[in-house]
Amino acid sequence: MILKNLAILLWIMAILITAACTQEEPRPPLPTEEEDVQANETLCPQAATEGPLFNVTGKLTAGVEEGSEIFLYPIKDADLDSILAIIRECPPWRQALIKDSYYFYFDNLPPGRYAPMVPITSFISGQGFPIVDEKQYLNYSLELIYHGGNPRYSLGPFVIHPILNASS
Repeated sequence: MILKNLAILLWIMAILITAACTQEEPRPPLPTEEEDVQANETLCPQAATEGPLFNVTGKLTAGVEEGSEIFLYPIKDADLDSILAIIRECPPWRQALIKDSYYFYFDNLPPGRYAPMVPITSFISGQGFPIVDEKQYLNYSLELIYHGGNPRYSLGPFVIHPILNASS
């Protein structure tokens, strides 16, 4: 009987020690979307301050909940990982309400590269993407670079740049 009780006690101790050794160390909580994001000065690109200004319109490929917003970030390049890092570390440069579940508008943008972003939680059913209306104006071109994202963010990076003259 004593030997049986000792075996049970050793078995329970082995289970407790194994459980204690396999527990992960607590990690600091990650910031939530609701918390203010402080700008990381080395990562966050600044929008240009010179050049003509453009009004940019676009449409989402899927509808969003009423009252949803689209956020605009200046970017250095269109690499997905770089854009996602900017979104995580930098406050948006602009934001706008999405009209009629699909349409967005940003006014007075200087030439440069931008990434409009819509959180996936805004979409009614299925992930959609922001697509800007491509156009040419004042010897500048507004072009969509791509649309894509990840399971958290929908992106549609675009560029406003001078049209190079073929005769130059």
